[in-house]
Amino acid sequence: MNLFYNPHIHGDCIELDVEESRHVKAMRHQDGDLVQVTNGEGGCITGSVQWKKHLALVQVTERFEQSTPGTFIHLIMAPTKQHERMEWLLEKAVEMGIGSVHFVQCANSERPIVRMDRLHRVAIAAIKQSQRWFLPKVHDVQKFDQLLEQFQSQSNLIAHCREELPRIRIANLLQHKPMNIWIGPEGDFHTNELERAQAHGFTSISLGHARLRTETAALACIAAIQMHHAE
Repeated sequence: MNLFYNPHIHGDCIELDVEESRHVKAMRHQDGDLVQVTNGEGGCITGSVQWKKHLALVQVTERFEQSTPGTFIHLIMAPTKQHERMEWLLEKAVEMGIGSVHFVQCANSERPIVRMDRLHRVAIAAIKQSQRWFLPKVHDVQKFDQLLEQFQSQSNLIAHCREELPRIRIANLLQHKPMNIWIGPEGDFHTNELERAQAHGFTSISLGHARLRTETAALACIAAIQMHHAE
């Protein structure tokens, strides 16, 4: 059954907005077809489509609720130089069940701004594709020191390529949850940033000998953790 998104699913009849209605039409749904609609917060309804001119209405027949998202991975990453790569990563990360995404501005960052409206649309499309009822929070860019203080009391894994600094293979740390994964920019984290992270109790991790792109490193971390802790 196809899944659609509306942040408000109260009442007996849900009216989808213009964009979601276009998606319903693209899936060739007609009056009476059953669909599901999630509010992105664990709530979901099943109902039948009723067309009102160009808008799709959904007459509610059943309601469902998930109390927890069932995910414990939170990604803190530097925006990639090419926005398309960042959108690709967000799509895959959301499909895999990421809890939230924070963008961090580092000393070697090349992109200080992200297009939050586009990323929000990517995240919505990804939960519909993967049939998930929780929409991860995607946060705008914040400075490294701000996020360092915000997450210092949690379990933090910071991936980097500095061979002169001690690192642990990620496979040896998968018992920790929930956890925050920190991924730096194309030029990697600055040594000073890594030293400050270590002083705040962060654990430095290695993803192997290959030098990975920012988005590849992030997805590799998520995949490794989820393979170990299958939902």
